Parts: sequence; C-alpha cells; structure tokens
Amino acid sequence: KDVSGNDIDGWKSVRATVGHITGKRYFEAKLMAKADALIMIGIANGGARMSADLGNASSGATSAAVYGTSGQQNNGFTVVNSITLNTFSLNDVFGIAVDFASGKVWFAQNNTYLNSGNPVAGTNPWLIFVPSSVSRIWPACSIRQSAGNTVRIQALAADQTYSPPSGF
Repeated sequence: KDVSGNDIDGWKSVRATVGHITGKRYFEAKLMAKADALIMIGIANGGARMSADLGNASSGATSAAVYGTSGQQNNGFTVVNSITLNTFSLNDVFGIAVDFASGKVWFAQNNTYLNSGNPVAGTNPWLIFVPSSVSRIWPACSIRQSAGNTVRIQALAADQTYSPPSGF
C-alpha cells in the first residue's frame, strides 16, 4: 500500500490492510519518492485518525512514528530508547519488528536496528506497550502535503527487501 502527498496542506496517513495482535511480526516501509522530510514511518491501532500525523496526540489513539527529520513522536506507548537516525533518503527501507507477547517494538533503517536494538535477543527496543491495552497494531505511515513524497508499506514477506529477524 502506498501513501503519497497531494500538495494540499495537512497530514495524511495510511495503515496496512491487516493488523495483528499476537505473535512476532515484521514489516517494512520503503521510501519510493522523496521531495522533503515531512514523512513518518510507524505503527497505529485501529482508532488512529488517518487525517493526522502518527504519534500526535490529535491522532486520537495509540500510534508512534519516526519522523524524516530525525525525530520521533508517540501517543500511548513508552519510549524506551530515543532514536537517532540518519535523515530519510530515497530508497531507504525501514523495518519494524513487533513482539506482541512482550509488548516491544524495534525500528531499523536499511537493516540496521537503531540504538543497538536486537529483536531476536529482545534487547534495546524502541517502544514498549502493554499488550492488553492495544486492540490491534497495523503498519502505518504519514506524509504532509508534498506531492513528491511516496512511501510503500511492505507487509508481506514476498514484498520485503530484508529478511525478518529470526522468529518474526
């Protein structure tokens, strides 16, 4: 699923078509076109407003995202590690691994987990959530206005660039 800007002021977001609540899941988002850094990659539950940026309190539900200008925001999750990453570049692939049993989430840029995160070992997650407080989590992304930005959610293994961590 792709999300692209449309030169209309404001954020627009998209969730994948299938959300999950159990097991260990991995998905990717690929930056297909880039005109500016007004891009967010992350996760959202079913109640997140798709007319707001992910992780913003105005999104109205639990969501979290990493922002193309090297920042992050979240609403309803505990940030365990503040992420430091490179500014988003064309063709970057972002991986997110979610372990629903432990309530941990890891974020990778071009197959390198940030802050020495290790989903297989369960160490240094980006976010933590209380599994019973989240009804379902979807891969998601947000773009603000620029028609030159496009992000593709790659939730199916056949569409992914990198292999998921072992067990995900």
